[in-house]
Amino acid sequence: VPSAATLSYEVTLVDFENAKEAYEMDAAEMMEAALAFKEKGNAYFKKRNYEMAVSKYSKAVKYLEFDSKYTEDEKAEARKVKSACWNNEAQCGLKTKDFLAARKACDKVLKQDSQNIKALYRRAQTFIGTNDFIEAKRDLGNALAVDPDCKEAKLEMRRLAKLQQQRDAKEKKLYANMFEKLSKMEANDPKATPAPAAASEECKKGCCAPAEEEPQAKGCCDEGCCS
Repeated sequence: VPSAATLSYEVTLVDFENAKEAYEMDAAEMMEAALAFKEKGNAYFKKRNYEMAVSKYSKAVKYLEFDSKYTEDEKAEARKVKSACWNNEAQCGLKTKDFLAARKACDKVLKQDSQNIKALYRRAQTFIGTNDFIEAKRDLGNALAVDPDCKEAKLEMRRLAKLQQQRDAKEKKLYANMFEKLSKMEANDPKATPAPAAASEECKKGCCAPAEEEPQAKGCCDEGCCS
C-alpha cells in the first residue's frame, strides 16, 4: 500500500445489546429482552460457540431477576425461561466437559423446580463425568420417578450400570495386585521371620529355674527348651 494512499474500512455490526438496564424496564420489556438473549444463545449454541452461548443465557436470566414488577402468571413464565436458560448452560458445560459449571446450572434449576427432568438427567451426566456414580444413580432414579417412560434416563441408567461394573472390576484387579505385591515383600523380608517361641512355664520351672527351685529331669535341658 503506498504511503500516501487513503484507506477505507467497512465495519459490520455483528451484535448489539440494548443499553437500557433491566430495572428501567417494565415487565413486558424485561421478558422481551430475556427471550431475545435466549435466542442469541441458541444461535451461538448451534454454531458450537458454547462460551458465547453461556454468556447470552446468563444475560437473559439477569433480565428476569427483577420480578417484583411481575404478576404471579408472569413470575411463573419467568421461572420457565430461567430454567430453560440454565438447562441450556448445563448442556454447554457438558459439551465442553466443564462438569462442575454444568452441575451448578442444574442446581439452579432444581432449586426452583426439584422435579425438572431435564436438569436431573443432565446433572446425572455431570456426576458420571466426574465418576460420582452413586449421585448419578440417585438423580436418574429421581428422573424416572417423575417420568417412568423417560427413554434418555433409562439409557443413561444402563450406561451407568456398565461403567460401574467396569470400575468394580478394575478396582478388584488393582487390590489383587496390591495384596500380591505385599505378600511377596513379606516373604522376602528377613524381619518377617517369626521369632523363637518363648520358653514354656514348665521349662522355666525345670533345668533353667532359679537355684532355690527344684530342677526337672536333665533331659529337659538336653533338649534345649530354654535356649
